[in-house]
Amino acid sequence: MPLSETLAQASKLIQSGEKQQAIQLVMPLLRDYPEDPRPWAVLAMAVDDPTKKRQCLEKVLQFGTEEKMLAWANRQMTALAPEQPQPTSVPQAERLQLDSAATERSAQDASTRTRGSGIGLTVLAFMLILAVIGVAVLIVMTIQRRGGLAAMMGQQQVGQVEAPTETTEIPVRHTPWPTRTPWPTFTPRPADTLLPTRTATPTDTPTPEPTITPTPIKTAQPTDVPMENRDLAYATVSDAEKLDLFLALGKGPFPTVIYVHGGGWFSGDKINPTSEIMRATVLENGYAFARLNYRLSGEATFPAAVHDVKTAVRWLRAHAEEYHLDSTKFAAWGDSAGGNLVAVLGTSCGVGDLEGADLGYAEQSSCVQAVIDWFGPTDLLQIQQGYDEINCSARTKDGFLSTEIQYLGGPLDQVQDQIVAANPITYVSPDDPPFLIQHGTKDCTIPPQQSQLLYDALAPVVGADHVTLMLVEGLDHASTWFHKSPNMESIVDFLDTQFK
Repeated sequence: MPLSETLAQASKLIQSGEKQQAIQLVMPLLRDYPEDPRPWAVLAMAVDDPTKKRQCLEKVLQFGTEEKMLAWANRQMTALAPEQPQPTSVPQAERLQLDSAATERSAQDASTRTRGSGIGLTVLAFMLILAVIGVAVLIVMTIQRRGGLAAMMGQQQVGQVEAPTETTEIPVRHTPWPTRTPWPTFTPRPADTLLPTRTATPTDTPTPEPTITPTPIKTAQPTDVPMENRDLAYATVSDAEKLDLFLALGKGPFPTVIYVHGGGWFSGDKINPTSEIMRATVLENGYAFARLNYRLSGEATFPAAVHDVKTAVRWLRAHAEEYHLDSTKFAAWGDSAGGNLVAVLGTSCGVGDLEGADLGYAEQSSCVQAVIDWFGPTDLLQIQQGYDEINCSARTKDGFLSTEIQYLGGPLDQVQDQIVAANPITYVSPDDPPFLIQHGTKDCTIPPQQSQLLYDALAPVVGADHVTLMLVEGLDHASTWFHKSPNMESIVDFLDTQFK
């Protein structure tokens, strides 16, 4: 999802009062675009704390170039300035009394100053008289000294000898300034290095230096792998076969949430506002987060997308030790068409025709241990009945299902086998993982009947305590309610129940 669209989504959340959701959406942008003033401006609108708001506005003023944006930031900064105290008004009568009292105090001060001035002049005159007397005494003493000096000078002239014609120089010893020892050069220690091993204190009897485990500087991730890993190729058939992997705080091994995007199997991308909110939520709660792209129907028809998703899971499991993942705790999360793909992933563990083993890592399992299905299609043969149940009269079977026809490779009446194979209900078995299914009751893109069908197939087989269906009253397809705080908390609760 382009930056501008993500910021627009965040602005809508702010306008609707969902500031916390907007903050979660914008925070990853600050890491990706640290010198772009626009995410800082949106964050300034979302935060309520004056100190944080001021910091965001300072970033806007630092990186911004547009006059309108800079003017807006300056206005916001001015609005944050503390109010100056206003002078307190004094009634007229009280003001006259105050003025009268002030006049009296001024008169008293003037009288005091006059008395002080008289005393000061008297002291000054006395000091001048003493000075005159002192000068007179000094003159008398000087005259008397001159008579004695004259007599002495006469005696010296009688016995005077010539002084030497050459003056003897007094040797002057020049001691240079000592050379200043230069300051030692300070080399900062890299943040990812360990503290040095402590040296033992020497004693009379030599003893071997004790072995002390170096104390590592606290890190937010394992020291041998970065927290963010983007566009990792899990297969090589298509440029689309890439995934992003983000690690949580700590050293792992991390349970991992794998996101599969929607878009009718013909569009969409792993980077979108929904995935950014998912990413922030699961990382905050101690899970690693992977999101992947797959071959869309314009490039390859069913089962290519399923093969790609399963290969991505196998790739993650093969690299679990390298990235500190817990390969026994994988959850798949998808919306719309992605919901269908994660549902198939959850029910078809071990189905050879859907593995796509030739893409790589065939020795690894593609099974997942939990599934979160947001409003995904299941049985396309019954979808028209689902439209009718909620009065989606404007929807026509052939018109709306054009994307499904493209995905499956032909008209529905000609691809019956593909419809059955793309239906997660086909593969339901007792060893399927726990499912959380959510759907809006007014969804005229994928009717809620599709999720009801999946629940009705799973519950008797895996047990009603292993599958949950939440039909949310009045919501349309992909409503923003699904990724707001209350529901995201229920998602985390579901994951924690399975993995913690």
